[in-house]
Amino acid sequence: MKKKKFDLRSDIVEVKAETVDNGGETTAFVDNRQIKNQKSNIHMTLAVEATVRNEYKAWCAKNNLQMSEAFLKAFDLLKLYYKN
Repeated sequence: MKKKKFDLRSDIVEVKAETVDNGGETTAFVDNRQIKNQKSNIHMTLAVEATVRNEYKAWCAKNNLQMSEAFLKAFDLLKLYYKN
């Protein structure tokens, strides 16, 4: 007998957005101690065709931008474009 998959459909679990005003700092609590999150970089993997990757690298080099910097600027523009 196959084990049933864990299911978190929206009709089962209610998710509510919370807004926290703490001066722009994100914090976590561990063992009743408040810990300030420090910004750290992570690696992100995207699957694209080789031609797209080469074009992106060349465009970034031509415009004197690091690839991560160009990605973050593009993401900011997408957020503005799709702002609700």
